Amino acid sequence: MKRVRLMALLATAALLLRCSTGPDPIAGGSGAGNPGGVTALAIIADTSYVPQAVSKSAARSAEGNILPLADDGALVMNTASARFVVYRIHFILANIDVCDTLIDSFDGLACDSVGVALDGPFAFDAVSGSADSLLDSLRLPVAQYRGIKLAVGCAEGGGSTTCSPVQLSGTFDYDGAARDFAITVPFNTVLLQKYTGTPALLDLNDTTLFEVRLSPRDWLNGVDLAAALDSQALELDSAGNLGLDGVTAAGAAKTIVHTIRDNIAASFQTAKFEMKRKM
Repeated sequence: MKRVRLMALLATAALLLRCSTGPDPIAGGSGAGNPGGVTALAIIADTSYVPQAVSKSAARSAEGNILPLADDGALVMNTASARFVVYRIHFILANIDVCDTLIDSFDGLACDSVGVALDGPFAFDAVSGSADSLLDSLRLPVAQYRGIKLAVGCAEGGGSTTCSPVQLSGTFDYDGAARDFAITVPFNTVLLQKYTGTPALLDLNDTTLFEVRLSPRDWLNGVDLAAALDSQALELDSAGNLGLDGVTAAGAAKTIVHTIRDNIAASFQTAKFEMKRKM
């Protein structure tokens, strides 16, 4: 029980996605009369579940930021990094007709068919919380918002080939030894679109948190890595570690990586969303 609480706290703290700081904020009010409201976006891996096999690696899982993922064969992949990319964030307005007026004094923001849009890419690690961009100084126009839409994996646009793979890495125990793994997952565009039940006001006095909660429990569904290694459908490298590159993989390796890709995509589609005041 203590380990589960620790993992939940680590995941909640680690997976805040923040906007880029620097001399000029990515998005901020340039007019003195319209400074905007502070906004944070959190993408959280929900670790409230307990994989059946985690007890075998409980001690290792409780040390540092580790996300334990269990496959169909009860093999636990102690995931230390899960890196993926959000190419565009859409903050969905309750009234789209006022968007152009709202962003008039804001730099870095645009209007689209659903609301206020902010272009990335924003690359971040869903386990460690490290990110290429810091979303600390993000300010949005004061307005009623009712949800969020994320473009994950590829830049939007007709025929775009600007895509970033999901990259999973960590350790696992196999054949009596601790081994490293690295899995590169080709990832096409996934659009996550979520709405709150009732529009919420983003105002000047509080930080509004847009929270997307992913469940990683099914990321390795349909995969049995130990069985594939036992049958030599997969092979360890010369150092005894597992590397799967979905871009160049063939045969069983390609099938496994594509299964993981589909599972991760599905977790975005079923993610929970909430808008709330940040405590």
